[in-house]
Amino acid sequence: MRFEGPGTLLRVFIGESDRFEGRPLYQAIVEKARSTGIAGATVLRGIEGFGASSHLHTSRILRMSEDLPVVVEVVDTEENIERMLPAIDSMLDDGMVTLERVDVRTYRGSTRDSSAVEERLRMLRVHARSIPSSTDTLSALSDAILAAHEYGASVDALSEATGLDEVEIERVVGSQHGAGSEQ
Repeated sequence: MRFEGPGTLLRVFIGESDRFEGRPLYQAIVEKARSTGIAGATVLRGIEGFGASSHLHTSRILRMSEDLPVVVEVVDTEENIERMLPAIDSMLDDGMVTLERVDVRTYRGSTRDSSAVEERLRMLRVHARSIPSSTDTLSALSDAILAAHEYGASVDALSEATGLDEVEIERVVGSQHGAGSEQ
């Protein structure tokens, strides 16, 4: 993906211990940005800060805090950021949201061409052949399946490479998204 020119920077100021549906709020915001097709998001952990309550959050040794300040930064077009704002608002109990106009000079993501995906699938096939078929096959292959899926391999291709059915593949791929909600 390439994105250059006028954009909007969304900053969400929250606490590290803030939660949404059982998982860290910063993680929920990043996952929402990703699922919405936003160009990018970054979570920054602060060493000291305070908010509306004036309660000091610090990492200083004498005042260890498990609720350090966190800033989630999201950059995309104004339209895409505006589309995401209602979701952010519904997730936030405490915190602050700011918007800034930015001029994106360079934003380039690596392109994952079919030869790169094929290489990941080839490695997955080799890995799958080295594991004896048993009830542990799925768990033994899950990391390799997730890596290939993140790289862009389809569920059909993963199924063909491993010999596992699509339901098993979907279970592994789905577990990646559900893992954060069990915390």
